[in-house]
Amino acid sequence: MVYKGILKDGTLFEAKVFNWQLVGAFKSFVTECETLRNLHHTNLTKVITSCSNIDFKALVLEFIPNGTLDKWLYSHNLFLNLL
Repeated sequence: MVYKGILKDGTLFEAKVFNWQLVGAFKSFVTECETLRNLHHTNLTKVITSCSNIDFKALVLEFIPNGTLDKWLYSHNLFLNLL
């Protein structure tokens, strides 16, 4: 589940909370943390912080204003172009 929020300084963020009841959630969290830590690209969202304990795992990321990649790839109404 992804939540949108705003910090005291006005920064928009999204908090991606991993559902531990889903198979592979732990591996997904670890993989996403490692990937975002090792890749540096202007088109990737930046990690603000993460939260990890026994019962709860979440990533806090910069907010992406144009929606998800999934929405752009699989929507019949939206189209990507090189510009």
